[in-house]
Amino acid sequence: MSSSSRVDRSQRLTSSPGVCHGKVCIKGTRVTVASILGDLAAGESVEAILAGRPELSHDDVRAAADYGAEVARYRSIASTRRRD
Repeated sequence: MSSSSRVDRSQRLTSSPGVCHGKVCIKGTRVTVASILGDLAAGESVEAILAGRPELSHDDVRAAADYGAEVARYRSIASTRRRD
């Protein structure tokens, strides 16, 4: 995705200690970025996510994905695969 087509995450995402234990959420909702990323990882389409959460917009899902990509650039999670 080119930088010109990116959504402005600061307009779409927020984090507050009193909402969802401080997890990053879509502004004005209690929908966490983690739940959106989990749905995408499970194979749900953007259309299915939007149908199940009518308070979200396509740009909200894009902002969540962009946030996830940014976090992945700076964090690594140990593999849970067993090494025999």
